Amino acid sequence: MHLNVVKAMILNGMGLVSSPLYIFKDFFEGKAVEHLRWN
Repeated sequence: MHLNVVKAMILNGMGLVSSPLYIFKDFFEGKAVEHLRWN
């Protein structure tokens, strides 16, 4: 859960979306976010 929040904050901060991320149910579907793993 926390990882999704971090990803959303990064993508939102980079200006990749124009609307708040909580509006999109499947926001990360189809996005290349594999490199954002913090483990």
